[in-house]
Amino acid sequence: MSGFPSTGSSRSVACVLACSGCCAAGELADQTARRLQKLGVAEMICLAGVDGRIPSILATVQDASCILMIDGCWWECGSKLLRKGECLNFKHFKLHEAGVHKYNVAAVDEATMERLVHEAMRMLSGSGDESGGSKSGQDQATGV
Repeated sequence: MSGFPSTGSSRSVACVLACSGCCAAGELADQTARRLQKLGVAEMICLAGVDGRIPSILATVQDASCILMIDGCWWECGSKLLRKGECLNFKHFKLHEAGVHKYNVAAVDEATMERLVHEAMRMLSGSGDESGGSKSGQDQATGV
């Protein structure tokens, strides 16, 4: 179940959110999330809608079987928004710890996308412990 209180629905869909910031790392975070949705691995959810407390978006996230937050850079804005909304149970993919540099536009290529999508799928499948929502606020490295 997600970090938010459940609505009681029996959905078993994984959700992916991305901090789609204005840098190359944000672009890769967004593209990774979109690729996961296109592959049918997870439903991409609007991060701004979570922070804006949009009821239908919150309901989808609340009933997700798993939440994957993809942050591009070291600011980790997406995970901060989830915690602010009291979502404390999510997997956190930190692209900056996976070798993605914030302003490296050259890194936005197919080989990098394939590597990031593969790692995101591994995280969604439950391999490893990449909890991003610990109550202490301490994150674990993704170990890509």
